[in-house]
Amino acid sequence: MKETREYQTVVLAGLLHDIGKFLNRADVQKKHPLFSADYVSSDEFKKRIGKDWVDFDLLKILVQRHHEYNKMPDEILVQKIEDPHIRALAYIVSRADSYSSMERLNEEPSELDLKNARLKSILTRVNIGKGQLIPQYYNIQKLSPEVVFPVSINELSQLRSNYVKLHNEFGKAFLNFMPKDFDSLFNGYLSLFEEFLWCIPSDTRDKYNDVSLYDHLSTTSAVAACLYQYHNGNLDEKEIKNDTMDKFMLITGDLSGIQKFIFEIGSSNPKKLSKILRGRSFYLSFLTEVASVKILRKLDLPISCRIMNAGGRFVLIVPETSFVKEEIPKLKKEIDAWFYQRFLGRLSLNIAYGITLSGKDFSSERFSQKYKELGQVVDLSKKNRFLDIVMNNEGMIDSAMQKVFASLQRDREACEFCKIYPMERGDKRCQMCIDSEKLGEELVAKPFLYFYDGEGKGEFDLMGYSLSFKSKGNDWILLEKIGGEESNKNEGFIRRYISNYIPETVEGNIDLNDEHPEEGSTLCRYCGNPCKLEGDSEENIPKRKQLVAKYLTFQCTSASARRKNNGKGVDHLAVIKADVDDLGFIFSNGLENAFSISRYASLSRMLNYFFTGWLIEEIRKKFPMTYTVYAGGDDLLLIAPWEDALMLGRRIGMKFKSYVGGNSNITVSMGINLMRPGVPVKLATKGADDNLDKSKEADGKNSITVFNTTVKWDEFPMLEKFMSTLNNAFNEDDPKVNASFLYRLLKYHEMYLLSEKGIIQCVSGLRIGGSKDTIEIGGMDNPVIRNPLDKFPYIPGSSIKGKIRSLLEWEIAGKLGKNGNVHQFKDCKDTNCPICRIFGVTDDEVNFGPGRAVFRDGWVTESSKNKLKELQLKKGLLYVEEKTETAIDRLKGKAKNGSLRQYERVPAGTEFSFRVDYRVFDINDKGKVDMDNFKWLLHGLWLLEQDALGGSGSRGYGQIKFGISDNAGKFIPGKVLVDETQDDIKDRYQEITGKNKRT
Repeated sequence: MKETREYQTVVLAGLLHDIGKFLNRADVQKKHPLFSADYVSSDEFKKRIGKDWVDFDLLKILVQRHHEYNKMPDEILVQKIEDPHIRALAYIVSRADSYSSMERLNEEPSELDLKNARLKSILTRVNIGKGQLIPQYYNIQKLSPEVVFPVSINELSQLRSNYVKLHNEFGKAFLNFMPKDFDSLFNGYLSLFEEFLWCIPSDTRDKYNDVSLYDHLSTTSAVAACLYQYHNGNLDEKEIKNDTMDKFMLITGDLSGIQKFIFEIGSSNPKKLSKILRGRSFYLSFLTEVASVKILRKLDLPISCRIMNAGGRFVLIVPETSFVKEEIPKLKKEIDAWFYQRFLGRLSLNIAYGITLSGKDFSSERFSQKYKELGQVVDLSKKNRFLDIVMNNEGMIDSAMQKVFASLQRDREACEFCKIYPMERGDKRCQMCIDSEKLGEELVAKPFLYFYDGEGKGEFDLMGYSLSFKSKGNDWILLEKIGGEESNKNEGFIRRYISNYIPETVEGNIDLNDEHPEEGSTLCRYCGNPCKLEGDSEENIPKRKQLVAKYLTFQCTSASARRKNNGKGVDHLAVIKADVDDLGFIFSNGLENAFSISRYASLSRMLNYFFTGWLIEEIRKKFPMTYTVYAGGDDLLLIAPWEDALMLGRRIGMKFKSYVGGNSNITVSMGINLMRPGVPVKLATKGADDNLDKSKEADGKNSITVFNTTVKWDEFPMLEKFMSTLNNAFNEDDPKVNASFLYRLLKYHEMYLLSEKGIIQCVSGLRIGGSKDTIEIGGMDNPVIRNPLDKFPYIPGSSIKGKIRSLLEWEIAGKLGKNGNVHQFKDCKDTNCPICRIFGVTDDEVNFGPGRAVFRDGWVTESSKNKLKELQLKKGLLYVEEKTETAIDRLKGKAKNGSLRQYERVPAGTEFSFRVDYRVFDINDKGKVDMDNFKWLLHGLWLLEQDALGGSGSRGYGQIKFGISDNAGKFIPGKVLVDETQDDIKDRYQEITGKNKRT
């Protein structure tokens, strides 16, 4: 049985062992472990801690002596401790320190640059092969939404003065810190450290300075707690130092059915919709929060053992002991049972465990593999959700179902909001929707959330715990700070960032005097469905007086769009959905061979802060009519007036790029869908979901889709400028642009999009020869043809035209001369000749007009340009590949001397735009001959696919495919657009001639 005071001392030592790194950076006087020891010996520290919580003398030794490297001074070495029991405890802290920072494995300490070291953004380290990495750094400042954007090394502010200021701010915050027990002490320190140490590098060498001191201290305390429990009862020094034994286990919980649960709405847009949606979203975060706390408290582990908790998922590190292995299956079954009884299987928390770690598994390569294995067991858990209940339910499933059925049969109907669960007596809604409404109200108004052991002590009961937004006593077990209010007393809370913004009523928004105001700038004046002032007979129409000093409805926020435009335009809303691209791949491969537990914690925390920290503050200040359904982890769902949605969408895309330091390996995609206020939100959200999918399907993702159009974020400012120009011209007193012009413009744009969809894709390397501008020693003898302005290769329209003409001359009977010469107009007696009409003739005397087909040059598409740029960075070649060939002596079977030659080729997979304009002339036949000949042109495209374009076709060069590009930029082979409709590329010989094909 573990000794509680000793255990708590070890855990706290893990959290405080490197506090000296913060204290000594402003003015380095001695080794950081000595600063740490001085800190825990100070009076200010001791007077906040009960003597029965920790052993002060032991704590000092553990924070001072946590190094094993024998070149360090004796006074900070573990192995120099004489007492074997204390030495064993010190080895626990030392090993925890090492495992937490295993990214530094096998590296001896070097000369540290304490005076100039800055925390490098871990987001600028992620690499999944999408572009070069440019390191960016954080300034030394207290955590806030304004300071979390990294800058270049040249933009950093003065270091020493920043440290001094941060020390002073930390000192003031510490004076307000008054914990009531060890848990609140530990949790309060975690909160303080996140706020003040998030920007301090835990290691000052440039190779490793991307892990914050906060993340290192937090994970070290977690590992120390696990090690103590694993070795408790047998503190054998040799066993503690054994890095090959499996001493740890990873546990994860993944919430399934999130969006479906949030939008369980039975009618179109029922009463109190916005409030309940908000409450439901936060309710989901409650579930993972309470489940993870339930597991940790059962295992007597600190909250730092939850190394990740965001976006409906948590990851815990626990000791691999017999007690844990017995309790986890029980806890999983208990949580599964609670979820099933509560949600009837519609929502599940998929808990997976069994991935064990040794000390060596904290190394970068091994931890990365363990993380991938964890993902596999999560996927398996999702496929087998509620399996234990189904196999061993002891009647629980029948009981849960019968209880609901009996409620509906007896005297209750289904909830008027969700239409799923039974109404509660005295209310028309189910308990779930009642709780959601309460949450929606309390969440935005209260700064603290209290957790209690046992149900019935607060406003909400979950999994054996009670939660309350106001303290009802001193027996709370966990306190979360969820609001922005500052408090003169810090009782020891966990700081939790949540998306809790809802548009509020401000003075002048709601008109309390006129039913249908014709003047003023209130929202009521511009509302398309104004509510009554008083005495409503319809329950679904809120009274205006009820809106004062409360939160605006969707109808109110939609009216702000027309108010901004003096009554013009429409009062539409828009649903915004966005998430980080390739997130799973980023976590599993983005840090390559540098993945560690601290980097994992840091990466997930920093991504989450963009959505829960920066975004919500941005909305509050600049887009106050925006409603946050949810935002956190790596995604968001917002509802805003439609014009605000476009501007906010652009702002999110632009600022996310800045947030990740311009790293093209971490991008975000978005879908926006417009809706009228009365349209079912669930349906509108599905539209935003579909648009997000289109953005994800675009080459390279990193896109936004709205109005059925997908563009890259970098293109958005240009479109915004064009929009502003049109809007200003439309709104002038003497407008230069009217509505009919805008509709014509839309039509022309649709025609343009269709005309740009023709694609030529290189199936094999393509070579169309160009000329050398200069003579270079060792240079390329056979370059491809290039655009002289940007140096990208292109396909001349003449090359396509000449090849198709040649192939059709061979294909159409009688079109080649007797000696195999090309078709000559002078010898042609056919006035309807497809060759002469399609491709034209040089004779001035012809009487059927010019050639019908105009072949345009084919330019490299934007997506292929990006790929060719990456190829240039990797290979150093100018947007091409290099092919070396030689002639073979067929008698000797080896290369001929002097026959080695090099060619440039456009790489396989490159895509070019393709377009042919075909003219139809009425020469006393209403264009019939030209229309008939058009089929020969399409047949010529098919022939070219069977042959080769450009040079060296017999050696495999020049195989191409014609096709079109869909809205997401995906290539669809075998299709062309003819008069805005799709047509197949196929063999048309028999269709045209009525004869079997010649052999």
